[in-house]
Amino acid sequence: MKTKIVIATLCIVLSLILLAGCNAKDAEGVGVTAEITTAAETLPPVPPTDYSEKTFYPAEVLEHLKLHGRSAVIEKSVTCDWTASGIEFSADCKGDIYLDMTTTLDTYLTVYIDGVRMDELKYNHETKTRDGNTYYLDVGTHRVKIASDLEEGLHTVRVLRQNMNGNTSVDAIVLSGELRERPADREMFIEFVGDSTTCGYAALGINKLLGLTTTDDKVGAATTEGTSAYAYLTAEAMQADYSMLAISGIGFYKGSVSYPMTDVYPCISYRRDHTQKDFQPTRTPDVVVVNLGENDEGRIKTNTAEFKAHVEDLIAQIRTTYTESTPIVFCYNSTIQCKIAPPLIQEVIDAKGGAEAGLYSLVMTTDISPVTPTKHTHNGAPGNHPNVEQHQKQADTLTAFLKEILK
Repeated sequence: MKTKIVIATLCIVLSLILLAGCNAKDAEGVGVTAEITTAAETLPPVPPTDYSEKTFYPAEVLEHLKLHGRSAVIEKSVTCDWTASGIEFSADCKGDIYLDMTTTLDTYLTVYIDGVRMDELKYNHETKTRDGNTYYLDVGTHRVKIASDLEEGLHTVRVLRQNMNGNTSVDAIVLSGELRERPADREMFIEFVGDSTTCGYAALGINKLLGLTTTDDKVGAATTEGTSAYAYLTAEAMQADYSMLAISGIGFYKGSVSYPMTDVYPCISYRRDHTQKDFQPTRTPDVVVVNLGENDEGRIKTNTAEFKAHVEDLIAQIRTTYTESTPIVFCYNSTIQCKIAPPLIQEVIDAKGGAEAGLYSLVMTTDISPVTPTKHTHNGAPGNHPNVEQHQKQADTLTAFLKEILK
């Protein structure tokens, strides 16, 4: 019995000695923790940023760029042909930033630096130009300075095209520093399909009674502001990324242009090359907002079947491009009180299942006052297009509706 007790005691003592030895090894730096620390210490240091001036060609640095709107690569450039389309990027840089850009018509830009909008919304009716701090391109290829005297460090840049006509491309980014990680996508994505209202046509005001007409390209460019229109404002309010497919004068069936939206929808850029039905989406929108029909209103006449067929075809195009369940909201009466088109659109919506099938309608009318000689700055534009304040009201209406159906 005594022998068993002695043996058990010796076993306990031996176990304690071995345990102490293991703890001693860990304390001496030969344990797992010491190995991890040693590995971390061997990682190479992050090299300092090279702040020399460099030229980056968009097609060669696409992984660093967030593209807004439908865009194509042409040689070393990327296109931004649609209203509110453009690029966004982050850069560890200092000093000035330039973009080399090409445009076929007068173009104004909206520029955000580190989330702050830099341009001003002013239109001078006497000179037919913008006053104040503006970013402007006339026809051709130009280098435009979009940021000045930036402090050394990380900056975000977003540059968007305000106008609705012509084709524009970003050909190069010139800065002192390095491009960094592509800005993240927002959680929500909205596609807008529309006409001049979605483009922000005349949002800054044109007065025919003062001799200012849209036949003057410079006047049309200077008074159209897509990043102050209801669609862009709605996207910002929803904290959503967006794409805008909008052409002034277009309709479902017949507008003041010679082609319907169903010809445009399959293209990346219809006005650049309408033969290329080449749009391949990289994201599926949470909702598609369609604001068409007002240009059809006076042209439908007795062709109601053809009009409804074009509405049906556009629905089919949207849901073939994305999914069969993609919600679509049809907006009515952003500029005029239509009597023919809205009931026909509603017939199509109802026949296809209405809200249960993800098809919705929304009246967008606000008080669009006629233009007068003395109040041209803040009243609606010719054709009763909404101004900036009225666009904001329509954005509030649409935002509330989208939040309700998407919740």
